[in-house]
Amino acid sequence: MAYLSCILDGPLAQASNPIFLARWAERHFEEQSYAVWTPPGWGGQDYHRFQWSSVVVVQQDRDLNRDLSGEEPDSLDLNSHPKNPFQYFAQACAKSEVDLTQGNTWLLLTYQAYQLFEPVLNNLPKRPYPVNQPLYCLVAFEKELRWHAETRILELWAPDDVAESLWRQILDFWQTETSPVNQPPKDSQGSSPQALSTELLLSGWTLSETPESFTTKVSHILNAIQAGEVYQANLSLMLQRRLDLEQESPWALFASILASSTLPYAAPYAMMAKTPWGFLLSNSPEMLVSLETGGTIYSRPIAGTRGRGDTAEEDRTIGETLRQNPKERAEHLMLVDLIRNDLGRICRAGSVDVPELMVLERYPHITHIVSLVRGRLKENTDLYTVLQALFPGGTITGCPKIRCIQLLNKHEDIDRGVYTGSAGTFSMSPDGQSLRSLKSNILIRTLWLSPVVGKMPSLTYDATIHVGAGIVADSVAGDEYRECLRKAQTLLGVLYDRNNGRE
Repeated sequence: MAYLSCILDGPLAQASNPIFLARWAERHFEEQSYAVWTPPGWGGQDYHRFQWSSVVVVQQDRDLNRDLSGEEPDSLDLNSHPKNPFQYFAQACAKSEVDLTQGNTWLLLTYQAYQLFEPVLNNLPKRPYPVNQPLYCLVAFEKELRWHAETRILELWAPDDVAESLWRQILDFWQTETSPVNQPPKDSQGSSPQALSTELLLSGWTLSETPESFTTKVSHILNAIQAGEVYQANLSLMLQRRLDLEQESPWALFASILASSTLPYAAPYAMMAKTPWGFLLSNSPEMLVSLETGGTIYSRPIAGTRGRGDTAEEDRTIGETLRQNPKERAEHLMLVDLIRNDLGRICRAGSVDVPELMVLERYPHITHIVSLVRGRLKENTDLYTVLQALFPGGTITGCPKIRCIQLLNKHEDIDRGVYTGSAGTFSMSPDGQSLRSLKSNILIRTLWLSPVVGKMPSLTYDATIHVGAGIVADSVAGDEYRECLRKAQTLLGVLYDRNNGRE
């Protein structure tokens, strides 16, 4: 594996603009089945990271029919697959001489991948889904590019036999691309929470639930809460429409989503990925799990949501009112306890604590209550065991987790797909038997684009967005429905003028 780097000279300020990077990604990844872009902010990184050229892929469709790419490793124990695809993936990487210690591996778990970890959930009824998505995929990449915008350092990792030619291609583009690079339209950046009405933003979208049907389902969940079946459950709905992207690529659309953030970087767990099924564009603020090389493991639950104010004073009032609300406090503390218990299954005894409790985080349209839970991972714990303890995240299922998943399966008529699943990067020991590092999100605030033609790149996509709300004993159905739509506002705002303005 070769490593090349340089400091780019000249007027390259535009390379700090995500639109420029999106243009490069669109051209360079056109023939790739898998490619991943994680921007600054992802898990604390301060650079744009692109990974592509998959050498090992283990993937499965949603009905658990085996769909594997590449040769099967020698002496493969098929009984271990699909129940533990991570072991299968490690075997395939060993056969292909992939170094699992370098963090060049990526995972995508859709919500229904819970059936890999909890046998009791295997027999839940299968719900329809309007577009094609995998159940999971695990990918090892052999090429990686990092762009440090502030220092103008460009870095490439690639196989020895292609590194020099690839490096020249990249530098040629970086240094000769002269097409104007403009910031996304102001109206699409979500800078004013009240700029567009909800009715206008929803124009052209089909919702899986009406206010009336959502109210009925909330009532069923409230009955389950009163009966003591669950304490809290996160009920979701889906938005769907046909999306025309004649004038820009999904990569450019993701760049506009990044520009919608009011934070110094993107949302802390934003990510874009190209897959054989479609494009994943996530502006997620929520961590599922982060494992540092030294063995400290974190989860950062989000529970509690309000809107934003028009002034700083209104923002402060909204935030404090949210944090002091008895309902929100009770819900948040219950979910913090759930995460503590989840981490307690895989951490050393007595190591789990909560260094941050109920702090406020603000995004373009919403304010959240967030906590940080951490522990010391037991030695020689593998990836499967970590995900078995934590996936799916308790904040987007409810408490107790398994019963909530069963209840939601009964009341949600459509599968969640990638929504509330997880995507991230990881590294393992050379033999794949223990986890070294992991950064993965919870896929909320996420847009999925499926090409209508069936072969990418396409000009027209079926777009889906899911949003949800936590239902507790004193929830008001109308408030929870409005909270769902509020959570979709940033994505809807970015998409609005790309279609409605041309219809």
